[in-house]
Amino acid sequence: MSRNLKIALWSVGAVSLLIGAIAVRSRLTPAPDIGRNVFAACITPAAPIDPPVGASASQAQMIAAHSAVKAYDATTTSYLQCLDSTAARLEAQFPSESAAAGLKKVRALHVQMHNAAIDQDQSAADRFNVQLRVFKARNGL
Repeated sequence: MSRNLKIALWSVGAVSLLIGAIAVRSRLTPAPDIGRNVFAACITPAAPIDPPVGASASQAQMIAAHSAVKAYDATTTSYLQCLDSTAARLEAQFPSESAAAGLKKVRALHVQMHNAAIDQDQSAADRFNVQLRVFKARNGL
């Protein structure tokens, strides 16, 4: 038997073994990966730039900043829905007790990411509202 044929047969055998191992492993319920890559499909929204200074901003600048904050809020809402549906899908996909520890970590990460997004969204709105109050006071509105 030639050396090349031996290598080819060995390669086919190794691939068959690998496929068999994957098939056996797929019947098991592995715990989900608890890294942030579990939520990789959920794109973190980019925070809007700081609002214009209300003491010197034009009405057009304030309207643009308001639109940016509203858009950020909508994007954050979509992000939160993605986090929630991903966490729910993982819990449905891995209901076994062997996955419980991994799911507990996924839940904790989900809550952490969810709360951070809410905090950032609220912070953007608060920064805008401070400048809006200054703008309104300056213009007698």
